[in-house]
Amino acid sequence: MNPCNAGIQPLVDRAAAAVKPPAPCPRSSGFPTVTDGIGMGTEGMKYSLVSREVIADSIETAVTAR
Repeated sequence: MNPCNAGIQPLVDRAAAAVKPPAPCPRSSGFPTVTDGIGMGTEGMKYSLVSREVIADSIETAVTAR
């Protein structure tokens, strides 16, 4: 969790609460993130664009491996 996506958890909670049986049980997963604003001017900024591929791969793996 970082400042860029800190507001997402309440949305996840509302979406999960809206799912009613017999629908599938809601599941949330954590994924790696890089905060551009925090990384600016540091060695971390080298990973901003690369991290997008890592995030996409993580999501694809979690979704297709279930």
